[in-house]
This record gives sequence, structure tokens and C-alpha cells, in this order.
Amino acid sequence: MQLVGVPNSPYFRRTAISLELLELPFEVKPLSPFIDVQALGKLNPILKIPTLILDNGEKIMDSSLIIQYAELALSNGNTLWPREPEWLQSDFRTVSIALAALEKCLQIIYETKLRPESTRHQPWLDRVQGQCHAAFIELEQAVKNNAARYDGDCCQAGITAAIAWSFGAQLVASFIQPEHCPSLVSLTSNMEAHPLFKKYSATRS
Repeated sequence: MQLVGVPNSPYFRRTAISLELLELPFEVKPLSPFIDVQALGKLNPILKIPTLILDNGEKIMDSSLIIQYAELALSNGNTLWPREPEWLQSDFRTVSIALAALEKCLQIIYETKLRPESTRHQPWLDRVQGQCHAAFIELEQAVKNNAARYDGDCCQAGITAAIAWSFGAQLVASFIQPEHCPSLVSLTSNMEAHPLFKKYSATRS
């Protein structure tokens, strides 16, 4: 099977790392929705990454759904989620916050870097920036509460939290403060040292 996308996408990055940790073989097709529009459009006219192309030609989009399918249908019982109900609930919450933080980061990027300055709506940007800040503060607390588990294992919650912080710290750094998120900073530093995080490192100009 093939995973379409590039590590500059945090959603591709969490998917690729997760599939490798689940020991599932796949080929990467490094296509960007901003650079490789024509080539990506031939594979997926929606231009959404990551896209998983299965051996039968079926395509699945959305990082969470790809990872869920991989665990349920392909991994022979391997999982990146805890089996204890209380920990599972906690990790679902962590991932939901991390994905919300990523969503707000992307909204800020689209508003400030893709939309012409003359058409920007400052009240909307102020709102999104506030949501972004709040999401990372919530994520910091979630990581702090589970630091022993997240630092000691490559679980889905730790992976997604670290990728969210790494992405935000690089691209919307003025809206998040490392001094307010020491647990996130520590987790991300540890995760980025992992061979798979290095393999799927997000290189940005």
C-alpha cells in the first residue's frame, strides 16, 4: 500500500510514524497539495493528504481514520492506544486537544500567509489565535498529567501531542509560549530524538 503526502504535513507525519510503529509495510509517495497539484490530483482529486492507497486501489483520507483502519484491519492486534479504560479516555482527550491545536495553527497560517492582507478579518484572526493559545495550554496540562506514560512509550497521544507542538512552535511561534508549556517542550524534545521522528522530519524553509 502507499501513503501519499509529505512530512511538512503534521497529519501525514503522525500517520507515517504510526504505521511504522504498527510494523506495517508501505511506500511513501511524496506529493504536496501545494506543489504537486497535478500529480496529486491524478491520485486524489480532492487534493487531501495523507491519503492511504490500499492494495485493491481503495483510498482512505484523514489521518485518524487511516490509523484506525490500520489498527483494526491490518495490525494483528497491535495498537498505539492503552487498553485500560481510564487511560484510553485520557489519551482520547489528549489527542482531541492536539488535533484541535493543529487545526487552529493551520487556520492562522491560512489567514496570515495565504489570504491577501487586504481581505483579512482581524476579529476572526484574534479569535483563532486565542483558541490556539488555549488549546496548547490545555494540551500542556494533559501531557503533564500523563508525562510518565507519554515519555516512556510511543503511544498515539504522545506522538500526536509532540507533533502538534513541533508544528506550532515552528510556524505560529508568536502565539504560543514555550515557558508556559514545559511538559510539552520536554515531550517533544524526547520524541524528536526518536529514529522515526527523524525519518519523517518536517523540513521547512
